[in-house]
Amino acid sequence: MNESQLKSLIQNAFNLQNVADKTVLDVDVLLARVMFSVRQSIETGLPDESLLRDAAWKGLQPIVQNVLLSYADGLRRAIERQNVAAAPSMAAYAIREAQNAGAVIAHGLGGQLQSSVIEQVGRARVGQRRFRELFYPADIRGADGRFIKQPPIPPVVKSMFRVVDRNVRSGIIQGLTTQQIADSVVHETITKGVPGVSLRGQTSTRQIRAQAMAMSRTVVQDVARQIKEEVWEANADALEGFVYQWSSALDSRTCPTCAPLDNKVWKTRKEARTAPIHVNCRCQLLLINPEDKFWSEGSRTGQQISRKPYKT
Repeated sequence: MNESQLKSLIQNAFNLQNVADKTVLDVDVLLARVMFSVRQSIETGLPDESLLRDAAWKGLQPIVQNVLLSYADGLRRAIERQNVAAAPSMAAYAIREAQNAGAVIAHGLGGQLQSSVIEQVGRARVGQRRFRELFYPADIRGADGRFIKQPPIPPVVKSMFRVVDRNVRSGIIQGLTTQQIADSVVHETITKGVPGVSLRGQTSTRQIRAQAMAMSRTVVQDVARQIKEEVWEANADALEGFVYQWSSALDSRTCPTCAPLDNKVWKTRKEARTAPIHVNCRCQLLLINPEDKFWSEGSRTGQQISRKPYKT
């Protein structure tokens, strides 16, 4: 492996993270608007009287879930949009990786992908579910615009709601005021006279955004993997004799599952593990030339990544 291969690998890792981060940034304004609406629902609908609060919160839950649905839908669209925009660079990297390894790539150069990026996003695994399984249609309407039937609450909305529900129920148990509970869900701020929502503190808003970021980063990694494998499949003859090696992102965040896999080699793609293994996984499966001394037994090949947190 030459220096250009290693640089390309690290640069691609950062590029994928940038795509994921930009996705969440694109819907931050929507998140602020949605969570401000959730706060208003709590302030106006949750009384300070302790005997009435549980029942009042139960009545507010459908309203809060419906508000969160709009953010979930916006996030889904943003993830699809950013992955579609990044797909050409993902394909270019897959081709470059193979060429740098010594393969003669004939297929996939400037051509159309076999499957659409939207389909690849839908197939991406986030934890135990496919991305498409996390989202249901926002509603089911007839030609007149009225509901034919009430759709189920999507799993992603249920997950977001649980974050809000924990803070509200905890506040009720502790006997906090309605204002204090609202602050635990969303922290308002004013910057240069403009009201907004702060992402500081352990609020529901910050936790929901962290969930969105983890989902976005996982989907981007999975889509990049699918595109890379599509290039491999299209050039199977040219890749005969090449092997597949696992590269973990070795830093303080590397998990106990991924760290031991670093530098592991499989002779065929079918034998190899599939990345991402878990939510927020940053590992990659690399196509390499087994005769390249860089990849010899005992060499550590992980991506040594150190980067400041993404500022918002």
